[in-house]
Amino acid sequence: MDAIITIFARIGYYLTTPVGNRLSYLYDYRKIVKNLQEQVEELNDMRMDVEQSINEAKRNGKVIKVTVRKWSEAVESTIAETDSLIHKVNLDKRCLRGCFPDWIARYQLSKEAIEKTAIVMELQELQPREDIYITMPPLNIEILPEHLTPAETWAELVTLGASTSTTNEKSRAEDVISGASTSTLNQKSRSEDVNFGASTSILNEVSGAGDVTSGASTSTLKQKSRAEGVTSIASTSIMNEKSRAKDATSGASASVTSVKRKAEAVTLGASKPTVNENVVLQKKTVSEIISQRRGLVNQIISHQREAVDQIFDELQDDNCAIIGMYGMGGIGKTTLAKEIGRMAETSGLFNKVIFAVVSRNIDVRKIQGRIGDMLGLYFQEESEMGRAGRLFERLTTQERILLILDDVWNFVNFIEIGIPVNFEGKGCKILITTRQRNLCSTMGLRKTKEIPLRLLSDDESWNLFKTNAGSLADTFSPQQDDVAMKVARECCGLPLALVTVGRALRNKDLELWKAALQQLKKSKPLNINCNEEKDIFSCLKLSYDQLQSEDAKECFLLCCLFPEDHDIKIEDIARYGLGKGVFTDVDTMEEARRETRWIIRNLTDCCLLLDSSTEDSVIMHDMVRDFAISIASTREHGFVIKAGLGLKEWPNQETLERNAVIISLMTNHIQSLPERLICPKLEILLLGKNEVFEIIPEGFFLGMPTLRVLDLSEKIGARSLNHYFEPDKWTSMLSSSFKLPSSFEALVNLRTLHLNHCKLDDVAVLGKLKRLEVLSFYGCDIEELPKEIGELVNLRLLDLNFCQKLKTVPATLLSRLCQLEELYMWESFHQWAIQGMVEDTSKACLSEITSLSHLTTLCIQVSDPESVPRKLHIPNVQKFEIVIGKGYDSVTCYPNSRSLSLREIKTSIPEGVKDILQNTEDLRLFCLYDEMIRNILDVDLGTLNNLRYLKVVACMETSFLLSVNQSASDAPAILAALESLHLQLMNELFVICPKLLPVGSLHKLKFLKLQSCKRMWVAITATLLQRLLSLEEVEVTWCKQMSSIFDLGNISSENQQFLLSNLRIIRLRGLESLRTIWKGGVKPLPPSVRLAKLTVVELSSCRSLKVIFPYSIAQNLPQLEVLKINWCNKLESIVEKRPDVSVDQYQHNCFPNLRIIEVSECSRLRKLFSVAEARYLQQLKEINISSCEDMVELISHDEEGEEDTEDNRISLPELYSMKIKDMSNINRLCAMSFSVDLPSLVQVVLEKCPNMEEFNSDPQKYGVGHAPKLKVGQI
Repeated sequence: MDAIITIFARIGYYLTTPVGNRLSYLYDYRKIVKNLQEQVEELNDMRMDVEQSINEAKRNGKVIKVTVRKWSEAVESTIAETDSLIHKVNLDKRCLRGCFPDWIARYQLSKEAIEKTAIVMELQELQPREDIYITMPPLNIEILPEHLTPAETWAELVTLGASTSTTNEKSRAEDVISGASTSTLNQKSRSEDVNFGASTSILNEVSGAGDVTSGASTSTLKQKSRAEGVTSIASTSIMNEKSRAKDATSGASASVTSVKRKAEAVTLGASKPTVNENVVLQKKTVSEIISQRRGLVNQIISHQREAVDQIFDELQDDNCAIIGMYGMGGIGKTTLAKEIGRMAETSGLFNKVIFAVVSRNIDVRKIQGRIGDMLGLYFQEESEMGRAGRLFERLTTQERILLILDDVWNFVNFIEIGIPVNFEGKGCKILITTRQRNLCSTMGLRKTKEIPLRLLSDDESWNLFKTNAGSLADTFSPQQDDVAMKVARECCGLPLALVTVGRALRNKDLELWKAALQQLKKSKPLNINCNEEKDIFSCLKLSYDQLQSEDAKECFLLCCLFPEDHDIKIEDIARYGLGKGVFTDVDTMEEARRETRWIIRNLTDCCLLLDSSTEDSVIMHDMVRDFAISIASTREHGFVIKAGLGLKEWPNQETLERNAVIISLMTNHIQSLPERLICPKLEILLLGKNEVFEIIPEGFFLGMPTLRVLDLSEKIGARSLNHYFEPDKWTSMLSSSFKLPSSFEALVNLRTLHLNHCKLDDVAVLGKLKRLEVLSFYGCDIEELPKEIGELVNLRLLDLNFCQKLKTVPATLLSRLCQLEELYMWESFHQWAIQGMVEDTSKACLSEITSLSHLTTLCIQVSDPESVPRKLHIPNVQKFEIVIGKGYDSVTCYPNSRSLSLREIKTSIPEGVKDILQNTEDLRLFCLYDEMIRNILDVDLGTLNNLRYLKVVACMETSFLLSVNQSASDAPAILAALESLHLQLMNELFVICPKLLPVGSLHKLKFLKLQSCKRMWVAITATLLQRLLSLEEVEVTWCKQMSSIFDLGNISSENQQFLLSNLRIIRLRGLESLRTIWKGGVKPLPPSVRLAKLTVVELSSCRSLKVIFPYSIAQNLPQLEVLKINWCNKLESIVEKRPDVSVDQYQHNCFPNLRIIEVSECSRLRKLFSVAEARYLQQLKEINISSCEDMVELISHDEEGEEDTEDNRISLPELYSMKIKDMSNINRLCAMSFSVDLPSLVQVVLEKCPNMEEFNSDPQKYGVGHAPKLKVGQI
């Protein structure tokens, strides 16, 4: 009986279990589908992570594993199938006239969903978690096919190149130009870091290149916290360089003898501030700089229109591999090359444009590094040959790449660098700028085109000259006009000369113009072979003589001590100048630095120096440098400049000993030094970056008693240093320790000493240099600071930044430096002694710093909070960077503000910190307990009145940031000066402030960034919004539960303050729960909410968002210029339609200023705009759309009344570029009964759009109306 029961029970189990499972298909239908959606979203996140890793690996020339590629393909296919299944589910089929669900359909869909969920979960398990690529050995470029070499053999070309190289920096070989009478001189790239974009630099010779980034023309607010965290989907940041001061006219007094006294009485420009005043130089706005530079760029392009058109023709010609643009120095080659690169990239002609400076002395490794940086390629190979192979592989991808090699003087071996030229139909297109036409042909294959640049005509010269000569040039009398035109003609059609002279004479009286004309006619240098060089040198001499002080002239000449194309640090000029005694009436380091900046600003204003892409640096155009060397090398000045010439031997002794006052031999390969250098007048000796010699003879310094500045930096050093991420890399490249010779103590007049990046053995001898004022050990391999350093009683600046092995600073050493003004110890000694601890008496303690009465700048780290004394009073310190606790922050090691960082402090906040908090401008809190946060930010402390920047990271217990214990009307304002707030990895934070803050709180806040705050559900509550009256930029990323950004639902219509009236930029990324940006924005907005300045909206990976702009918001965006949307899978419409509003009401003036729209990976988006919306897009310039599979038309008529309108033509008058990629269903630009007039459209790029394959031959078929400029479409 038991056996029978068991059998029937087993039969019942096998019968009922399948039935139960199948019934669950019906009653768990919604649950099953929801589970599938969640699993697919998780899988998609995994795919994005893997795709990012794949892209990075490809950029670095890696080979992706087959299993990874197959997994990615399987995921893509599965997600597509799942999206289709979910789309069917959303249709929600019903039967019996919609009264009941269609159970059969639900059963089938539920079954499919379960099966698909199993596949999805299996793919999740198979996610590649280890290395996704295989590191292949680099290509052996020594065995490339013979057809890659030019007609001449490489040996012949190398010989030819070597024969044309310059052997003496003073002499300049005459250019041989076959078929043209124009001698060619060179102009330099003013910026090694150029990402072509919305605004490029003007004349490279004229005003310097700044960093510009491809994309929209929207400047971003520069904030300290901007560079950290998750990278936002970039709209553009137009310029990373510092803005220069408002127009200040250059020069001070005419150098012409006949009018010298009269000229001295004329002020040529803004008066210099007294150095004792705490002056903040006024900066030009970004728009002013762009306007000025853009105008000059356009002028130069118009002057060289024929050459520009010809270059673009050749760029589109597959039979042309190399384009050589040649012309004399100062004619604008670099400017044109950069602008051509910008246009080539923004137009889609090339996927990537790379700009690299070659210079006179070719540094293969530097060129490889520059190209690699632009490609995101990080070399692991040590040899140049190995790096060349890796670079060759990367450049032979299918990606279209334009490589611009600027300032080429000699033959360049492309294969040696790793540059492919039409290798098996792949590789780069190369644009070369040079002074020598013959170089274009010698370097190229048979597919080379040479294009000359011409001098400006008289009319063109006069127009450019007037632009720079100031407003008075437009009101000249006939007599003045005659003189001015003669001056312009003396500039011989060279843009560099015209701009330099024009600015030197800006707004001057007639007598000075006459004197300048005479000088230009008479001052042609006789020792120059090239006539054009004589002309431009005379123009530069005029500008040089117009400089308003001897200090300015000396600083100008100091800039020629560096190699060509060198980023000249303003700090170096300040330190060298202070050491030499250049500056008069200067009492402190900061005053010397301020004086230097003022001078450098004036030199850049008159174009004798150019802005660099590197912050706080400038560049000297090589033509200007040649001129400066010609002045500095005279007997009067006594400069000997052989920097960056690749010297291996010490120069001729007699040359150096004669009258040398300044010697620069930096950046060479000198292997040994003479036993003794007899230079009785020598004041500056620069031997930095000579990486070969390791021994300085004992008597080397005995013959230079007047030496005041010595730089031995990187005597034995790495070529490239990365202190933040590879702190030990450079030290491993140092060889034996470097010992200072005994003759060092003879340098009794030495003021400035740089020993940066040296492996030092014993530096106790430095204690003998009693007059030393500046001492820099930056990046040195030094373990203990000798007690003798404490004897340097005149020392003003001590730089110990990145001395990572420095473990000991003797007690009382710092306190004995009684004149010390600036102390830098970033990533250096940080184990300060704890007061009262017996075992710590041998080390320096922080209380020593409080005794330094002259200290104004401080940069230190304190690993143990107990080292902080109860009183840390440093009232005279104006700038500081102090880190207390474990770890490091990515901050500047030369502070420009008052910054304090508290990290991972497990005990209470040290009492001494409160003294510092009172003056802190930039506060960073990392991994602190909630009680500590409360103690620091508590209103009652009143210690944060000066705080401008606040960043709080990984404070896991904090549920809210700010609170008020009394009524808002009675309490004092909280953080009234705060401008930037960044909250990151705050897992328990649910709101910034739970109550209404007192009036005046946060009223200066401009930038708000929330990152990975998992519990926050609304970014800016209604109560907080009422205090953020200055808010300009909001960035919210990876906040898992964030459902809305702005709470507008509880804003009173009686509010008297305008809210969001200054908001310019919104960036949202990775907000998977975001349902709406504007909570409560569906109803009409209160009159107090204004969005008049919003210009940029960027959204990415907001997968629950269905609508971006509700009706009430869309009507209040008059300045919106850039709209970018990526990976918003559920997005159905950009603008929500209100059914109770007519078309005319609804669409009135919608997006009137929109210029750029980019949309990708929005699978449910069926259109960009309705017909009515599109009629108001009168400023739209660019449309970029990809991977929106449901989209059939860009412009659709889905509103009642649109289809019946009499006007069936839409006009987008400013649209010039349209790119549509990977759109399988799109078949028209607009609805069938409409057409779009595109009078400015010049480019259409279609990729993977199978329904639009005939667009090139018949655009009208796809809804294009009038498009007269459309010539080329790329499919």
